[in-house]
Amino acid sequence: MRFTGLIDVFDRWGATAGLVAAAVAYCVFIDIPYGKETAQLRRETAERRAFIADAARLVAETERLNAQGRATVDYVNAWRTATPDSADAGAFFGEVHQAVRQVGVSVTRFEPQSPVGLSTIEQRPIALVLEGTHADVAAALVNIEKLPATIWVKDVVITPAREPAGHVRFESKLVVFADKAANSD
Repeated sequence: MRFTGLIDVFDRWGATAGLVAAAVAYCVFIDIPYGKETAQLRRETAERRAFIADAARLVAETERLNAQGRATVDYVNAWRTATPDSADAGAFFGEVHQAVRQVGVSVTRFEPQSPVGLSTIEQRPIALVLEGTHADVAAALVNIEKLPATIWVKDVVITPAREPAGHVRFESKLVVFADKAANSD
């Protein structure tokens, strides 16, 4: 009996040792090598999911930028339609002169200056001196701003006119922007 009891003890310890050996073998030969691969696959999956999420954001950003580009092209085309060509600047100067004269101010100086060429547009300055009532000079400026072209009013000086009383002298430099003829395709 004594011998049989010892076998039972060894059987229990042998079974335990066998299970421990199997667990160690599993860890060493299966879990650790494949665990590294699994971790690598998880990292790659996370990177790909992040890429897909970023791609969806980039699609929305691309659509927004395309819409902004189309709006910019539409704006430029509308500006070119309303802006005189550099070759038509003389006719446009006539429109400016007519817009000023309509309100009854006295034009004492209307002198087109030398154009300033930029890469795609030209600046066409005009030295302008008007005399009249303050309301008439303001109305003349309103008429100038109603013209379809882009016009800057620079270097404004308003002083009392010598005669008649209540009149002002308005001196300014207008800058009319014109599209270069070679650029209007």
